[in-house]
Amino acid sequence: MPDQTPADIWPEMRLHIEWSERFSLCFLFCPDSKAIEDIVQWLDDSSAMRTAPLSRFVPDSPRTAVAEVLTKLEEHSNRIAKYHAPVWLQILTLDNENDTSQWDAARAALLARLNERREWLSNNFACPLVICLPLHWQTKVIQIAPDLWHIRSYSSAVEAKLAVQQQEQYPDLLPHFLQSQPDTDNAAFIAKVELARKKLQQKPDAVSLQRELLMAISELGDAERDTGRAESALSAYRESLAMSRQLQAQLGDQPQVLLDLSVSLSKLGDAERDTGRAEAALSAYRESLSIDRQLQAQLGDQPQVLLDLSVSLSKLG
Repeated sequence: MPDQTPADIWPEMRLHIEWSERFSLCFLFCPDSKAIEDIVQWLDDSSAMRTAPLSRFVPDSPRTAVAEVLTKLEEHSNRIAKYHAPVWLQILTLDNENDTSQWDAARAALLARLNERREWLSNNFACPLVICLPLHWQTKVIQIAPDLWHIRSYSSAVEAKLAVQQQEQYPDLLPHFLQSQPDTDNAAFIAKVELARKKLQQKPDAVSLQRELLMAISELGDAERDTGRAESALSAYRESLAMSRQLQAQLGDQPQVLLDLSVSLSKLGDAERDTGRAEAALSAYRESLSIDRQLQAQLGDQPQVLLDLSVSLSKLG
């Protein structure tokens, strides 16, 4: 399994999660929680907008981990799964550098139990499940839970050196930016955009970094709109739309590309409407609807496709 950066992983994993009609299983292998904190945030933001907030299960004791996780999965299935809300199951804790026996035993026992319950997961657990494990568990999962591994929809690994490399390339950019603009609202979102731009400058042809910048600019637009800066939001959404069109020119009409383009147009329409540009808003909404219909033609009447269509139609109503 090739090692990837969080920016590489997220677009692929997001497709498997957002376009699954019921259960989908993703495995992530990583050196520590810090290496995947961006993916957690992106998934939480995405799920909050589309279904319901992400549910995070992080056991704090190897002795009770198995029972705790199985109970929480049951509760989630009974109470929240109907909203297709994803679950993030993170079991990365190590006992110490020399002895990981307690947590390794807990991980093995839990995977064995989930392997036994694969039919229940496939038939009754109607939502995405992301299981995060230490890097050295990539081969162990296949041995302990072969049937569970077989029904996965996505798996990837974040190598430690890749997680550290990003910090070494841009060690002080975010803190420095925040300190330089302490009184600026949405400074964290602006800093995230600056970081994404700096990373893209290093690899201007990297599609994953182009999309990372697109998403950061779009999030900045959301923050500016939420704080009443309509013109600033409009500017951000226009730039994110331009990047969406650029990715479409590079990659063609892939579902993720079209989805990003439709969302960019819809947000631009909202900002145009906020600033009194009714005709421009209507034009953006119409194009967004046209793209949603194109996605429907590609993917069929999946729940998320129909939901996006409904939202687009309501904005034109």
